[in-house]
Amino acid sequence: EFLVRLECVDAAVVFGILRGDLFISARANAPSLDMGRLLRIAFGRAGSAGGHAASAGARVPLEVLGRAQTDESRSELAMRAVRRLYLRAANIPCEG
Repeated sequence: EFLVRLECVDAAVVFGILRGDLFISARANAPSLDMGRLLRIAFGRAGSAGGHAASAGARVPLEVLGRAQTDESRSELAMRAVRRLYLRAANIPCEG
């Protein structure tokens, strides 16, 4: 919530891993964004997601994203998945 108060920041998406699950939290201050909708599109099929236009969250089992052996590889797997799925849901082109 603190990040979206910064000048020129319309949205913030953060994630963390806890006990085999990926947790995503999103906030927005731009009226044109609907973070609840974006997270449902990006993560709803893989886990659970919901919220409102300004505040939303999702929970995805890491096993859905693929296999990872170490904490570092799990973090990298999660980071790639969050980036790819969120940008795709927001119709923002991304490479990789």
